[in-house]
Amino acid sequence: MELYSYSKLKDSHNDIRLIELLPGVFDDKIRLRIHHVALNPQFKQARQSSAAIEEVRRTLPPKWTASKTYNGQYIYQFEDGNERRSSWIHPDPNFQHFNDDRQPQSKGGELPSYEALSYVWGSTKDQGDGLIESTSQPQGFGSLPLGKNLAGALQHLRNEKTARTLWVDAICINQSDMAEREAQVLRMADIYSCASRVVVWLGLDTARSSLAINTLSHLGQQVVATVEDEIMPAPEAVKPDWHLRSCELPYSSETWDSIEELLNREWFQRVWVIQEVRLADPHVTIQCGCNDISWDLFRRATKCLERKAKLPSEAFRVRATYVQNTMEGDYSVWPIADMLRIYGRRKATNLRDHVYGLLGLVSPEFRQRIKIQYNSSIGVVYTNFTAAHIEHTRRLELLGWQVDCPSWVPDFSIAPTLNQLGFQFASLHSACHAWLQAPDKLAIVGVKVTTIHSAKKMPQLQGLGGESAYQDVLTEIRKAEPAGLNEATYLTGETFREAYARTLIANFVRSRLPGYDIFEDIDQWQLQPSKNALFGEYEIGEALDVASLSWSERTALNKSSGRALVESEEGYIGLCPAETQKGDIIVVFLGCESPIALRPQGGGSYKVMGECYIHGLGDGAALLGPLPKPWIVQVFDDIHGLANNFCFFNKDTGEKTQEDPRLQPLSEEWVRIHIERTFDDPVFFDSFKHKVTGEVIKSDPRLRPEALKTRGVDLREFSLV
Repeated sequence: MELYSYSKLKDSHNDIRLIELLPGVFDDKIRLRIHHVALNPQFKQARQSSAAIEEVRRTLPPKWTASKTYNGQYIYQFEDGNERRSSWIHPDPNFQHFNDDRQPQSKGGELPSYEALSYVWGSTKDQGDGLIESTSQPQGFGSLPLGKNLAGALQHLRNEKTARTLWVDAICINQSDMAEREAQVLRMADIYSCASRVVVWLGLDTARSSLAINTLSHLGQQVVATVEDEIMPAPEAVKPDWHLRSCELPYSSETWDSIEELLNREWFQRVWVIQEVRLADPHVTIQCGCNDISWDLFRRATKCLERKAKLPSEAFRVRATYVQNTMEGDYSVWPIADMLRIYGRRKATNLRDHVYGLLGLVSPEFRQRIKIQYNSSIGVVYTNFTAAHIEHTRRLELLGWQVDCPSWVPDFSIAPTLNQLGFQFASLHSACHAWLQAPDKLAIVGVKVTTIHSAKKMPQLQGLGGESAYQDVLTEIRKAEPAGLNEATYLTGETFREAYARTLIANFVRSRLPGYDIFEDIDQWQLQPSKNALFGEYEIGEALDVASLSWSERTALNKSSGRALVESEEGYIGLCPAETQKGDIIVVFLGCESPIALRPQGGGSYKVMGECYIHGLGDGAALLGPLPKPWIVQVFDDIHGLANNFCFFNKDTGEKTQEDPRLQPLSEEWVRIHIERTFDDPVFFDSFKHKVTGEVIKSDPRLRPEALKTRGVDLREFSLV
């Protein structure tokens, strides 16, 4: 039979194809019609979530509060002593809800109505085929090869009596036309945002998949998850305690196994599917064979599972967290770097898609900076993307290292093996000053702080972090304990024991992260009273008990894993990349949140080794010197659940301020302003406006190179290769 011959799209930047899945019974041949339609939407800008929820809360009577769920609903809670209740209905019957969703509208005419399919292409072996009606072909139709998984999806989605209009990438994009493919990749944001619904196809039924779907559906009906990372009983819950972390779910081993099998489906591991569901949220349905569950109930259920104190295994917890990351958070405010860190290393057949597959979730302004080039090498694609990100955000949030690219370009195709150090605030709210000296050489402004004297490599956690893996890391950390732990004073003036305790956990202590009571405070953490103690007066040879690991102990083992404990010539200690060696230097770059280890290459060039935690270099100490006592820095979540709000806290007076006590007041020309976060913003930023010109910048003007040089900061240029 003659293969189907595609007609060219009139305008691949404006038009798309849609298919009509023609009616039939299950075993009938798959028959399709293809239509060309214009898709040219404009989006009504949604009100920011923080403004919307605060506006709703102001309308509530006393003892009531409100939260917003991930699917955009508001839930209202009443609390008075022991009386607690919740409702989907505002307590004021006259309250008029406003619509704060981002809705597509057509620039001209009506938008086409269709559903979009999200699925895994799968193996090209054992292909089926479909018949596509075509008046231009002799028999009136042409044959189109269909992957086995897609053919199964279309069989299950087909109606018996009526046609169903769908967008399916393998059919609606001419895969043999590279120019069309590249143009349509940039249209994914429009295609999935404008779909009336997205159907997630997980694959065919198995013996236990219906048990998993039904169990998750029931669990999801008992709980509600909010954008502020709360989990609470649903108003309609018949099991009102199931939301509690301590409440064990009454499931059999068969039920737990069925859920784990479902969460291990290939769909959850692919990079492309992230934008496909996030753009359509909450209009998403998950289908597995003949069974389905709404995206909302599935999200609620997996959030509840992720939070449970007791689960069948550590592997189950890791999988539940991985799946939950697929659907959590407000992508419209997520920084590009965070999105790449969380999603970019998921599976992709074409390695270029580790960045291309997320472009639907970034702003149109950033998307315009990216040219889709499937014919370019992977190294060129990643280098161009990283350079565009630096120019767009004025930050160095993607510094990484790989073999086939310049060392300042991350390998987006490899899953990160290291736990991010985070929240160091090393360069405060400064903008980076960087420029390309050559296509593969980046010049950056920063401060050299210290040189590495010694490094002790820690083992890399393997697999899912089981007992033996954690034991290996613990054993090596204990061996590496420095002499004089209880007698020496660190160069910051604190005890060496406290400095070492903060280093092992990268300063993730409660006084720094007051909203996270899962972490111990430093006074408790440095005592190390546990049988799992990382240092100090533990019993030598004491075996690790994974089940009893505290959150702080687990965090410290994860952050030390695969890194080196280092000491510098000047007396700093820290965690650096595993390959760090004597003679490497530690630099704090403007616009870079963490100190970076560099290796001299000769001729004034350096190779990026990676991110570090160097105790005493956080909170802008390399630029402005240490914070005066009793000031410390604290980190808080914003309204979107992003832990990116730094403030200066006076421990004596309780004062909290955005103003760094080491800086002079802003000049008369500048004023600090509040701007709601968008996905164009860096991970960490502060906003300032020039009173005369109206210019708005996302960095502190007092931290520009000329201002820092006036303070005597020894800034210099570093050439990274």
